[in-house]
Amino acid sequence: MTTILKNCTSILILICLAVDVHCEAPIKIQIKSAEPWAYFDVEGGTNKTKNLVGIWVEIIEEMQELSGLKMEISLGPHARTVQNLENGKTDMGFLVHSGQKAPNLVDVSYMFTVSTVSVSLPKTKIEKYDDFYGKRIGVVRGSTNDPTFDSDKSLFKQPFRSQEIIVNMLFQNRLDAIVGDNISLLYLIRKTGHGEAPYQSFKLIDSKVWICFSKSSPLLAHSDLIKQTNAKLKASGTYNAILNKYLNYPTSKDLH
Repeated sequence: MTTILKNCTSILILICLAVDVHCEAPIKIQIKSAEPWAYFDVEGGTNKTKNLVGIWVEIIEEMQELSGLKMEISLGPHARTVQNLENGKTDMGFLVHSGQKAPNLVDVSYMFTVSTVSVSLPKTKIEKYDDFYGKRIGVVRGSTNDPTFDSDKSLFKQPFRSQEIIVNMLFQNRLDAIVGDNISLLYLIRKTGHGEAPYQSFKLIDSKVWICFSKSSPLLAHSDLIKQTNAKLKASGTYNAILNKYLNYPTSKDLH
């Protein structure tokens, strides 16, 4: 019996090698559920056939194809995705730096830059930070925007569940301004049909998006290959192409 088991084990190993199957666990990546970054597309289908789409989903697909590594995606609220990465429940994530880094995370490679901006209608002039005072400002509950803005308790910040909600409330004149990342806000302004409406933007801060690994991850050794893969995707213009795909709406206005 022992001889048979050894032979079976040897055969399984040979099969894995022959078909180039990676027997180790996939890299676990949890990302925030938010359009256009990662969301379920139900158009043209039923709730039973929802497709996970978005910027991060396409980037991860490109990384898998180029690196040959398997990756497993899950969605969650922002705070939980960071917590799970820090405690090693997930292996890799995409984080925006705001000046402080968690001690249990390793910066692998810089990807691209996003800007935190405010958007307001022409009747509400926000041209400098002090113009926020006395205004009704819509933000996403639990979001991280700009350290100064986030810690300023003198501002009248109204938290809501999603950026799509605050975009619609702005153009319904129920908010004076909204704050979020420029990519999400521009996408949602266009998606909700307000792309040609007059509005103005004010930039608070630029932040770099990094690929990060948990120091507790058993797959931390893959970080070098991920770094090489990221460099190739940046050089090929893949990230810009994916971002532009989601921003490809018929308007010339931009947020910067």
